[in-house]
Amino acid sequence: MSGVFFGRAGDLFNTRYIQQCLPQIRLGRDPYVSARPLTSGHVEGTLHLTFGSGRQAVLKPVEYLDSYNIRGQFRHVKNLSQLSRSVTKPLGEIREDGRVFVLYEYAHPVRVATLDDVKTAFVEMLCISDQYQKGRSPIVQNDLQFIAENGFAIYDISAIRRFIPDVDSEIVETERRLAHYFTCDPVFGRKYAALPVRYIHGDLKGENTIIMAIGYKIVDWDNSMPDKRIKEIARFIMLALEYADEETVLDLFSELPVLLRRAGIRLTDEEKEMLFPYLVLSIVEADSWIFSELDNFQPDKREKFINILKDHHSFLRRILNRPPTISDWNIGTDTLPLRNFR
Repeated sequence: MSGVFFGRAGDLFNTRYIQQCLPQIRLGRDPYVSARPLTSGHVEGTLHLTFGSGRQAVLKPVEYLDSYNIRGQFRHVKNLSQLSRSVTKPLGEIREDGRVFVLYEYAHPVRVATLDDVKTAFVEMLCISDQYQKGRSPIVQNDLQFIAENGFAIYDISAIRRFIPDVDSEIVETERRLAHYFTCDPVFGRKYAALPVRYIHGDLKGENTIIMAIGYKIVDWDNSMPDKRIKEIARFIMLALEYADEETVLDLFSELPVLLRRAGIRLTDEEKEMLFPYLVLSIVEADSWIFSELDNFQPDKREKFINILKDHHSFLRRILNRPPTISDWNIGTDTLPLRNFR
């Protein structure tokens, strides 16, 4: 891998620059075929490369390598390091103008992750992250602040209809009122502030659970941070909508006590009471981000997130009208004033 030089990370998105430089990269005798920028999360300046034999690699600035490892403040937990250890292997590096770009090849998964695999990864993540002690690092992202800053996108129904002509305006209005409730209700705010903090992954789903011959690996740590423990649980349920039907996702509620016992985790009564409201909050937060970004997405990515929005709307309508239950648990269906949002 010689004779390849790069300047700024932004240059990686310059088509002419890519055409000039990338053909010189080889994996042994395996020629480069194509490249596409990775724009999810916060991996600006990262390229996904494909070679003649079908082998795949990623080229990224060294400052973004923690996406495939784990953030520095949590390296002291050995088991998490094992769970999150990269599913890629380094092949070489390119240095130019004081910057370092590293080429990694993707290892081949044994098979595609199933929902049961994601459940296992969820249990492992809960078990290991419980070793995190509150106070080691501050919360990076406050969900209520995020909704307050981005929820304006929910208000602009005309802008939404440019991309989703048949959008359900009634459920969008419900999300708008929910956003106002979450960010303005003082009682909810106090309950939110008191929730226990752990180190969470924040994006546990099928595509981020890699099944290797040596065991499970979790990738895409761009959303990992110290945050509310209940957020990991709520997002685990919400993200399952991307690869499972509504009935299966609703079944996850009844399974939660079993999954938590497997992890050796006991939620506080306050966490249980916030489980349902936090799930609704997670959907509103995700949708406010999607609404605000639709105009910036490429067509294929826009189509993907429009479908996610539609799934969210269908699921939100269902759980607001027929809230799920967990035997012997108060999951907070009476904490959220549902009569105001039906």
